[in-house]
Amino acid sequence: NETMLLVEGLKEYTNYSFQVSGRTAPGSGERSAIVQARTDEDTPGAPTGLQVTGSDREVITMTWIAPSPEQTNGILLGYMVTLQGVSRLTGVNQTYSFSTNLLETELNATSISPGFNYTIFVQARTSKGFG
Repeated sequence: NETMLLVEGLKEYTNYSFQVSGRTAPGSGERSAIVQARTDEDTPGAPTGLQVTGSDREVITMTWIAPSPEQTNGILLGYMVTLQGVSRLTGVNQTYSFSTNLLETELNATSISPGFNYTIFVQARTSKGFG
């Protein structure tokens, strides 16, 4: 007499169709109408293919590839690009963070300090946060 079933192991932000029917010793009854449901968003997978496509004393231009549709896990809202730098002369650390508009996969990081070696990280964002 259970009237509830927990379905586990579903993929994030995916549409599913459900039907139910009763079952007795002689067999199954008629199926219900189909009910559509979509699972909630989750944080996205990581962008790939990060490349520095140009640089000068105070600007670094970079591009990347958006997470694949299977790894998006929702609606992409933008990206956060973080540059972590270490001065080649003094060893001082410096961090810059840049947000991009929606689906842009290119960024010109401006006003950065010359003379630093930078490590660059790119994170995609959905309504559930950064992945």
